[in-house]
Amino acid sequence: MPKIKIKASSIANLTDARYFAAMMVDFMGYQLDLSHDERLSAAEFHGIKAWVEGPEIVAQVGKTPKALLAEIYSAEDYHWISCDMDNDDYDNKNVIKEFRPKSIQDLAHESFRSDHIYQLRLQDISEQDLYQGGLLTELCAQHQVFVSAPSQEQNIRKLIEDIQPYGIDLLGGTEEKVGFKSYEELDVFFEHLEIYT
Repeated sequence: MPKIKIKASSIANLTDARYFAAMMVDFMGYQLDLSHDERLSAAEFHGIKAWVEGPEIVAQVGKTPKALLAEIYSAEDYHWISCDMDNDDYDNKNVIKEFRPKSIQDLAHESFRSDHIYQLRLQDISEQDLYQGGLLTELCAQHQVFVSAPSQEQNIRKLIEDIQPYGIDLLGGTEEKVGFKSYEELDVFFEHLEIYT
């Protein structure tokens, strides 16, 4: 089985960045979408990024046009662009298209291209629906897909061993206080990842 890539998304603070770098994730995503409430300024982005080595940098840009992004962030600041499915403003190379299905049926009706990498944002679909049947497994067998990490422990093994996506996406988040955040749930995920791979 090929190694499953691990991507940490929505990095908003140095605590998250250092944790995920220590866990040796493959990709680290920073919120740079100019319309997003939690967007990092260029100074914040560079300040966090300067402390981290290893993971490839993903600029999460949502619907932000390429020209507007270039006014604030340099193309040398990141390796990948993660944009909404309907944002066609970026080249195919090193682009991850984000898809937010509202139901499991949306996965069957969307046209996925073989030359794209996809990120499934699955918060609107219950894990029970998602992990029953073979739709997600079939999609991951045919395309390079990042799947959101499951919240239920029993689904971690199923995702890794049975569904076998191209990658698993984990979320960063707000600190409980500056420099402190609990990583107990993420620690459990990484323990399972080590066991099942």
